[in-house]
Amino acid sequence: MSKMIEFAGMPNAGKTSVIEMIDRQLRRDGYTVYSSPEGANLIRNGRQLKWLYDVRTFIYSLSVLIDNLKHQDYDVVLFDRAVFDAIGWLN
Repeated sequence: MSKMIEFAGMPNAGKTSVIEMIDRQLRRDGYTVYSSPEGANLIRNGRQLKWLYDVRTFIYSLSVLIDNLKHQDYDVVLFDRAVFDAIGWLN
């Protein structure tokens, strides 16, 4: 079963840099790794309605999570702000 790790935090906190370092190290150690793109970088439309934008990024990250649980093609899946983060923004 894939191990899923989410990095959450404020913008420009260094999450992406840490994910890149961990990704490289895990690959060197022989693990198969998928680093999921941050939903906020993929979903551009809808920022006028903040709550709807947050729901859309949540749905995106949840679908990536479900797809990886279903297929289990990777040892480790790294998330840059995903389900936990989206729920936090909705609150």
